[in-house]
Amino acid sequence: MSVTGLRCPGCGKKKHRTIDSRPTFGGIRRRRECLSCSYRFSTIESIGQMNSLRRPTRKKPVDGRI
Repeated sequence: MSVTGLRCPGCGKKKHRTIDSRPTFGGIRRRRECLSCSYRFSTIESIGQMNSLRRPTRKKPVDGRI
């Protein structure tokens, strides 16, 4: 899956895959590989981007029975 507007620095195509994701200070670092030319590059996503992509969570009531 490709991120909108993200192009390979090697060939300019939009098709790539994520090889590795790691949390860093202030965001997530992702290693990507272009599916056209096999060029590998890194992207860093900031916390602000991640918050907008999170799904709302629902809290379920806790039942005291075991």
